[in-house]
Amino acid sequence: MYNQVSLLRGACGVVVNMLPCHGRDRRFESGRARKNKKTLKIIFVNIEIVNNMFDTSYSQIFDPRIDPDLLIGRLEKKSQRKKLFNITEELVTISKRAQIGEVISWEKLFKAINAIDHLHIILKTTLGSFFIRIAYGDERANYFYSEQLVYELLEKNGVQENPIIFTEFRSNEKAYDFQVMKCLEGTDLETSYKEEQSNEILSQLAHSFKTLHSLGGNGFGFLDIAEAKLGHLFGTLPSWHDHLFANYRAHLDYCSKLNLFPEDIIKKLQKLPSKSEKFCKVVTPQLLHGDILDANIMWNGTKLTMIDMSFVRLGDPLFDLAHYALYYDQERINRLLKFYGVNIQDNLQIWDTYTLRLLVWKVVLRHMINSQAALEKAILHVTDLSMKTDAI
Repeated sequence: MYNQVSLLRGACGVVVNMLPCHGRDRRFESGRARKNKKTLKIIFVNIEIVNNMFDTSYSQIFDPRIDPDLLIGRLEKKSQRKKLFNITEELVTISKRAQIGEVISWEKLFKAINAIDHLHIILKTTLGSFFIRIAYGDERANYFYSEQLVYELLEKNGVQENPIIFTEFRSNEKAYDFQVMKCLEGTDLETSYKEEQSNEILSQLAHSFKTLHSLGGNGFGFLDIAEAKLGHLFGTLPSWHDHLFANYRAHLDYCSKLNLFPEDIIKKLQKLPSKSEKFCKVVTPQLLHGDILDANIMWNGTKLTMIDMSFVRLGDPLFDLAHYALYYDQERINRLLKFYGVNIQDNLQIWDTYTLRLLVWKVVLRHMINSQAALEKAILHVTDLSMKTDAI
């Protein structure tokens, strides 16, 4: 599904064991987290660890406190076999089950955060090239069920083609699930955005947004997996506000203990959940992408396709727009909003609330992965906006 270039652009040797949490660790939001999961921990891993997860060899891990066998053991533990899988043998099995031809060659790809739970592979067979996702984390099926449902709904509503060819949830038979997708034409917008095509790109993006946002469900936040299996859009929480500020206090504590913000800014930010209750009341939950930016949008020169639906949730469409706005200049965002048909000035307190919430999360993330330039930019943005906005 992903273009090879767009995946390699995000390659790094970082694995977040527990991110407190914009997204992937659903256990926090659902209240099922164990107490010892509240500790922030980041592990720096040689990329070859991930590349060899299914093989008998592995490279030295950078953090000497972590035994590589513990990581590889996660895969072993879920398998009835004692030894690790050979990746080539498994790809042959996957190709046969998905009926996508005989294996010619393959290349492993690595995608930034939480990739310890996933392998991404470009597979070439006698029938063409395919994108393979192999998931073996504790909640490995969650992303597949959610994304499969959303892609089906988008295709049904004429937004874009469903790239998923085959998905298999393997239960206890094997230690992983897998998904086969088409390799889409083009490259991500981060690579291919051109000003001369910007009106067409932003017009299509606004249309894709509006159609996605027109799909409603019940409840708020990340999708209930049991309901997603049945083809239903149900959120795990009773209110949008609950989802929006899940783990917000932990984020602020993190920033405070590390002196990332002055004390007066922390005090202002602490008021955000209570103040926003008055105007962040979403009655109708609508489907959101949740992680929209140019790296998650494919463009082939004429047609746009949204990818990576791992963060889909039910909530307020302005959240998606505010997320996208964090990354690009105001002129581009103004044009997108005009195509979408929304006036931010009519919803400024809500917009500022979403922006601050997202920025606090970004500050934590940027600090954890030691992205100094992006961290400083996010801190300045939070400080400036917190002094100007009426949201706090």
